[in-house]
Amino acid sequence: MPTEITTVIQNNQIDKLSESISELRDELNSALGKLASLQTIANNLSKLSEGEITTTNGTPTGALQEYIVSTIQDNFNGSKNDIWLQPSSSNDADIPKFITKQERLRLGSKTRFISFLNFKGGVGKTALSSNLTAAFASGNFDSTVKVDNPLRVLAVDLDFQGSLSDRCARPYELIDAIEKKVLSALLFFHPNQLGFSVDDLCIPFIKCPNARLIPTNDYLDAFDNKIFNYQAFKISETRFSYRPWFHREEFLKKNDLVIFDCPPRKTASTICALLASDFVFIPTAPETLDNSSVIRTVKWLIEFKNKLNAPFQIGGVIFNRTYSEKKLSEEEIIFKTKIERGIAQTFKDNPLRSVDPAPRILDSFIPKRTGKNSIIGNSKDALPGAYRQNQFFTRLATEILQRIYL
Repeated sequence: MPTEITTVIQNNQIDKLSESISELRDELNSALGKLASLQTIANNLSKLSEGEITTTNGTPTGALQEYIVSTIQDNFNGSKNDIWLQPSSSNDADIPKFITKQERLRLGSKTRFISFLNFKGGVGKTALSSNLTAAFASGNFDSTVKVDNPLRVLAVDLDFQGSLSDRCARPYELIDAIEKKVLSALLFFHPNQLGFSVDDLCIPFIKCPNARLIPTNDYLDAFDNKIFNYQAFKISETRFSYRPWFHREEFLKKNDLVIFDCPPRKTASTICALLASDFVFIPTAPETLDNSSVIRTVKWLIEFKNKLNAPFQIGGVIFNRTYSEKKLSEEEIIFKTKIERGIAQTFKDNPLRSVDPAPRILDSFIPKRTGKNSIIGNSKDALPGAYRQNQFFTRLATEILQRIYL
């Protein structure tokens, strides 16, 4: 289905451009001799759809070749080496709307969007995302939190490895979604182009009636790379692609909580999730390499928030896979102190300090266990986070809800 949809979209773009292609080429030829700015050429080229650019034996020529070389060099120089931090070329009116928490309340919705992110892999993002989805959707949190119990939860798998999908979907339903290519990669398209809603992308979450899943597979990797190039060469503004899907009234009225399980990389999917999120939580293990990645992640999130005016807050850091169960060990407390000092220093001279509080490490933590006593679960069955007997997730789910509904 996505291949057919893509073909339709490209054909529509070609039809719209066919009448102006000759005029545009004349304009480009004239501009080459008169204009010093390659950005003007880039703006003209951005009107050409993919596959409509003239090449010689597959190699771009002339002004296009100069533009590509210049853009690549520009993206590797100085402060511009991170394309995701560059200011948007779109007018504010053209950027999809982020519906604020206050606006949602007026619509009768308390929906929250949270992302789990750490730029280091293996810290337990997916284990937390899956079990917390089960906990929220099963009502495994303290009743003092003034929200519906249980919550209607949507988990979105944004790592092409598909660990969340493999863990939380029934095999035949996941296989069916993959065969039809109805996956999280479609979130890069505008829902009006596809004639889809979020409901069309969802499959059931295993043994959890109040939860749903938007799955993925390595199909997403190809889209992430393509969207990166769209952004790098200013073909289109892609960073706000998720908002038209999730920040719409009909979606907000049917969903209480959305969890984006982000990969340990700055992919297009990660960027789109952040710009649709209210809060970002950073899981980490109390180990040296993991801890240094927390500070790196926080620094980048602050810069991203400043450059893009992103609406999210850093909700906190979550200790995962601790060796202690009742309370943190002395060594783990030392790690905790180092992280908190590093975060405090990062926020000290930052413009965010007057708006957002420096994130702290949450009091709740998830111990490390293996085998049949695993806290995060090993088998393709209901996740431990769904059960009250697992007090670790009860406490963590409660603390997160208290944080995001302040």
